[in-house]
Amino acid sequence: MRPHACGPHGAGAGQRPAGHLDTWTLFAQSILGLSAGESLELADPFGLVRSCALSNAQRSLRMVLNVSKSQRTRTAQQVRATGRSGGGVHHIALATQDIFATVQTLQAQGVKWLPISPNYYEDLLARLDLDEGLVRRMQALNIVADVSPGGARFLHAYTEPFGDRFFFEVVQREGGYDGYGAVNAAVRMAAQENAHQRASAGQ
Repeated sequence: MRPHACGPHGAGAGQRPAGHLDTWTLFAQSILGLSAGESLELADPFGLVRSCALSNAQRSLRMVLNVSKSQRTRTAQQVRATGRSGGGVHHIALATQDIFATVQTLQAQGVKWLPISPNYYEDLLARLDLDEGLVRRMQALNIVADVSPGGARFLHAYTEPFGDRFFFEVVQREGGYDGYGAVNAAVRMAAQENAHQRASAGQ
């Protein structure tokens, strides 16, 4: 595998019907042999999304189950766009060893990446101890980041949704980072809503 090629060691996220999160978490544990991690509530522009992460022991397979507490959230809208009344695939994440090369290569092949607000990168410089040159490279490619208290780093980028349904995420973990970049979820959902509004307006 080339250094910038995507591999399967990422994550998948699925939206489940409201009230069914615990049921599907138990299914993943008992049938798929996954272990549950932390459960979070993420802020969407139109409501809260409850999220539970699961993974195998090797951390090579990860799954995140989401439940929207409101049908107005982007997560719920993307599932409704599939024509399904129940759950659906929210997005699929793929790991890479060089996210900059991967994003550039896919972009050259026509992949459209979700535009991230410039304000995010100014906040990133103020909030995290990151080299400004690195942050500007990230900004040019719409890559976002999280850094753990121990200094492990997570770089990731999102494609624009396909048919307003699901999207792909490319991720790069450094220094043993074991999370999912939840701190950037609100940024991603706001950017998706902005992109949806622009598309609806024909821009």
